[in-house]
Amino acid sequence: MTPQPFPSIDAFLVSPVWNACPTGVLGVILADHPICLPPMLDDLDRSGVARSIVLAHCADTALRRGPWIALGSDPDAATTALNRLIDAFDGRWVLSLRAGSFFRFPFCETRRIGDLTAFLEAEQRRVLFAYELDLYTTDDLDWQADPRHGRWSTDRLGHFAFDHGDGRLDLHGGLSWRFLEAFGEYPDQLAHPVLFRAERGVHLDRDGRFRDERYTRISCPWHRSPTGAVMSLRRLYHLACRSDFESVRQRLLWRGSMSVDWASQQLLEEGMMEPGQWF
Repeated sequence: MTPQPFPSIDAFLVSPVWNACPTGVLGVILADHPICLPPMLDDLDRSGVARSIVLAHCADTALRRGPWIALGSDPDAATTALNRLIDAFDGRWVLSLRAGSFFRFPFCETRRIGDLTAFLEAEQRRVLFAYELDLYTTDDLDWQADPRHGRWSTDRLGHFAFDHGDGRLDLHGGLSWRFLEAFGEYPDQLAHPVLFRAERGVHLDRDGRFRDERYTRISCPWHRSPTGAVMSLRRLYHLACRSDFESVRQRLLWRGSMSVDWASQQLLEEGMMEPGQWF
């Protein structure tokens, strides 16, 4: 049977499950769509995340693990719930991802996510940014299958950035840039603060940006900091839900495509993430 969800964030925060949360990095998945949730949870376990919590707008019958918290249909409910968890997780490191996203960081094949947060602590960093990379394939799509076992591509060309000059960076590109007519107002910002040290009262806006400027800078003032990558199926899912997807599918692969091998070394060599001073 699918585990019963907690009916609210309040119910979760007074439950024995909350009280038994282990030490270490906590994962939070914002599940607005039921995309790849079981393989995401497996991937987070392997990376060293201590406990993963799913904030779900939708019931996923393939999800056999908890805890997960029902959000209902309010589009702002996920942000509200995440901010409540930030207050409750005060002082803990949190990895926040949306459904259909897989986190990669430098040397992730041989190092645990706790090694990364220990380095960030030593750097006096509160946040690690990741660049979102759109995945796509011309093969048949199975939204519950583990994408790491399929044939996927991403764009190695076509990304562009606006550097604010103070450590803040806006990054755009990917599928929402190539298929602009299909996305409209869909968010196209590709640089996200995905791993952060929770602090009571330091909250995220609906667009996933922190309001506290200490959490808005990608790099340290004195040198470049590590960054990660988020391998995302979310924009492909958006396209696949359209009636004209079959005509779009034929245009997914282009001269700027590269095959994805899921290795951190490939992402480092392509400049899609960097280790900073972490060796």
